[in-house]
Amino acid sequence: MRRFLGYWMLMPVALCFASFALAADDSAETLAVQARVAASRGDSAKAVEFTTQAIAKDPQSDIPYLFYLRGREQFRLGKIAESAADFDKYAELLPREKPKLWERGITLYYAGRFQEGADQFALYQKYLSNDVENAAWRFLCMAQAEGVDKAQAELLPIEGDGRVPMMTLHRFYRGKATEEEVLKEVDAGEVSETERAGRRFYAALYLGAYFEATGDEDKAKKYLAQAADENLQKTAAGAINSYMGDVARIHWKRKQAND
Repeated sequence: MRRFLGYWMLMPVALCFASFALAADDSAETLAVQARVAASRGDSAKAVEFTTQAIAKDPQSDIPYLFYLRGREQFRLGKIAESAADFDKYAELLPREKPKLWERGITLYYAGRFQEGADQFALYQKYLSNDVENAAWRFLCMAQAEGVDKAQAELLPIEGDGRVPMMTLHRFYRGKATEEEVLKEVDAGEVSETERAGRRFYAALYLGAYFEATGDEDKAKKYLAQAADENLQKTAAGAINSYMGDVARIHWKRKQAND
């Protein structure tokens, strides 16, 4: 998914200096800074610890963002129910931000709250209308809630997603392109190794998720394992949203556990 540009402007270096300067201060505000630093470093466990302490320290403080941050980091730890509760609380506290919460929609999918997930992605479409991933996730939610045929018939219209092979993936979800056409576009042209890996990641994630939704388990496993591959994600770093890398990893881990 596209990056959420609201509060998620972490400026890791500045936050790192701030954390040192305020190390002796255990106010809710300082704990919030430390949570952001931990999240920017990829330390989800510490980020959850600091956000929880900040909320407990001053539950009436005007820091609803902490529920958003903790929701993201709970998800990255695979704590789906806890993530959903935090995103729900954030949306309750700041309803004007709810349309932007694509992360909430993904968590709701894994929480089995498929209709609510579909509704969240429909809402996000009003905020950003050129994101194929949004259409794909609404499809995946609807496929579970109301069946593949209806999900395909009501696939959100998308124009202008310039990332390769997103528009071909959109046509694939509509039934207007083939798996081979998606893969051909991934391999087309002369691009950097990072860009190629990024294309492969997104193609694998969304082909795998589609085949899982439509009951082709062999293809689903093949592509979902590829998307979760650590080497592919490392090569693609910079070309993919790292949160979506975590999504692929969590999806594959859950699938393996359920087999």
